[in-house]
Amino acid sequence: MNNKVTELLVKLVNEYGIYKAVEMTGLNVIQLFDRLGNNIVIDSEMANELLRMLWNQNLLPKKVNNFKLTFETFDGVLYWQLDTPLEKFQALCTPFWDGNKSIPIDFSYYSFVDDDNNIEEEPEWYVSIDYTDNFNSIQELIEWFKEWYIPVVYKQLTVFLNKARKQYRGS
Repeated sequence: MNNKVTELLVKLVNEYGIYKAVEMTGLNVIQLFDRLGNNIVIDSEMANELLRMLWNQNLLPKKVNNFKLTFETFDGVLYWQLDTPLEKFQALCTPFWDGNKSIPIDFSYYSFVDDDNNIEEEPEWYVSIDYTDNFNSIQELIEWFKEWYIPVVYKQLTVFLNKARKQYRGS
């Protein structure tokens, strides 16, 4: 790619942000960052913004086994939810929340149906998982989301879910 074009694209992203650069160039987010190549480092703040854009373009998984993932654009939070006939839970698991190099996992709602009634609990279980590397490309970020973020969060939520089942259901 022409170095002048790449320099201009880097300047657009740095000065105006990703959304405006996409709008100004007519490129989608993947095309823009493919053209940028290794000429821009994707830090945690930019990664958070890119993940939301990729999410809106349906380029990231929205379901993991029985979990439904929902990225709320209003509050910028990525929710993991389980909703079965017998059990529900919700956790906030936003990568790079507020530009931080971590994933806060906040398990804050659990309910289940037993033989007698529906029981709702609000456990306050929280863990933050650090991630310190920057990304050299958008493809690397997508790969990180699919191959690191999802398994790590899934494992932690399974721990919280088993804890909730044991504590509230006795099973």
